[in-house]
Amino acid sequence: MMLALRTTTLEHAKTISQMKHDFENMKKATGKLSTDYENLRKEHENLKSSFQEHLQEKDELKLQLNTTRERLQYLEAISLQITPRTCQTLADLGVTRTGEYLVDPDGALIGDAPIKVLCDMETGR
Repeated sequence: MMLALRTTTLEHAKTISQMKHDFENMKKATGKLSTDYENLRKEHENLKSSFQEHLQEKDELKLQLNTTRERLQYLEAISLQITPRTCQTLADLGVTRTGEYLVDPDGALIGDAPIKVLCDMETGR
């Protein structure tokens, strides 16, 4: 009987020792989980802040785009009113770069719409 009691006591001691060991491991794991949680919370806050900045930047870019579109429409309307009749007229206005330009051979706001032509400013054609 004493032997059985001693055996049981040793088994319980082993079990208690294993449980203490498991408990310590769980404490460490809980600490790591707490650290991981805090790191994730900080990362979430950083991402949230970055996202808000990107939303604000997007809104600013939309405003710039709308302003640019409005300006482009305005400039296109003006260009229809002051489109030169020939490449020579452009050259007379000081244009020296060869490229595609809009000209309106029959005059601004008269007849056909302006056409895109290649003006060779080096040769005058």
